[in-house]
This record gives sequence, structure tokens and C-alpha cells, in this order.
Amino acid sequence: INVEPLYEQQLHQGPINALACNEDGEYLLTSGADRQVCLLKVETGKLLRKYSGAHGYAVLDLAIAQDNASFASVGGDRTVFLWDVASGSVEKRLVGHFQKVNAVAFNSPSANILVTGSDDRTVRMWDARGKNINPIQVLDDARDSITSVVAQDHLIVAASVDGYVRTFDVRQGRLISDCVGYPVTSVVLNENKSCF
Repeated sequence: INVEPLYEQQLHQGPINALACNEDGEYLLTSGADRQVCLLKVETGKLLRKYSGAHGYAVLDLAIAQDNASFASVGGDRTVFLWDVASGSVEKRLVGHFQKVNAVAFNSPSANILVTGSDDRTVRMWDARGKNINPIQVLDDARDSITSVVAQDHLIVAASVDGYVRTFDVRQGRLISDCVGYPVTSVVLNENKSCF
């Protein structure tokens, strides 16, 4: 199959670390080693805005709130930033991880909780809407780096280099650990809330 690109863009100086598309696929965020986040219109490839000045190291992951009004970025500086899309300003700076932060996700559909995973082997939950800047819960069951997180309703799924996929039911306070046997770098939930 021969596939031609729709357009080509030079958005970042260096590698692109993460892509995040809003729910209807109209907009795309990119982040890179250059500590910037770029917002594009998918259909045309037009660069709409660059977000910079917050991260001190590479931006490693992105998550877009379901209402498209805000997004979160995480990176090598151990910090979580919550951004206002329209103004380009940082709404919140969340600090609590002790090593680089690899993954971020909003719980859907409400997007009131932000979930992050780090090389410090923790999954942290943050209040995305209130004024609290401290984690509201810390899950520290992993024995190695957290590489990917997914959050839906009351379920949080975390992948780890230790070879486990852990599903946390925060309502019931229950943990299910599935041993894959090899480092797990990414996790996705399907419509039935099954992990793959």
C-alpha cells in the first residue's frame, strides 16, 4: 500500500515524544524534546498555537480534557502542568513525583481527576478542577517505572516496566495485578473497559 502524507510540518527541534488528539479528531497536540507543545488543526495541518516556557526538560506525554478547554503535559522535570488551551497559560503546576513523569490521563468522561505515572514507581491522582495542588491519592504498588496510564470513571490502569498491568478500582479500593512477564510500555482500554 502506497500512502502519501497529507502535509509535512517541522514543529519541534528534535524528536516528538507524544501525540494527543481531541475526541472528535479535529485537533492534535504534539510534544517534544524541545520542551514545547504544539496545537494543530488536523485537516489542514495549520499550526494554531505553541505552548512553551513551563517545562524545564522534554515533554513526554499529553492528555486533553474532554471539553477541549484544557490539556495536561508531563515530562522529565518531574512536573505536571495543566494548561488553558485558549489563553495558552498554565492553570496549575503540580509537583509531587520524585523522578520524570512518563504518562498522564484525564479520567473520562468527567475529566475532574488527572492521573500520572512516573519513573518513581508511583501513580498519582490530582484534582484537576479545584485549587488543591497536592496529589489526592498515591498508588505505590509497582516495583519499577510506570510507563502508561489510562483512567475511565473509577478505574485506573497502569503499565509498568516490572511486567505488570495493574487495574485500580478506586471506588472499591481494589487492585488487580496481571503479570505479563515482560516490560509493558503502553496500555489502552476498549469500550468494555478491558485492557489491551
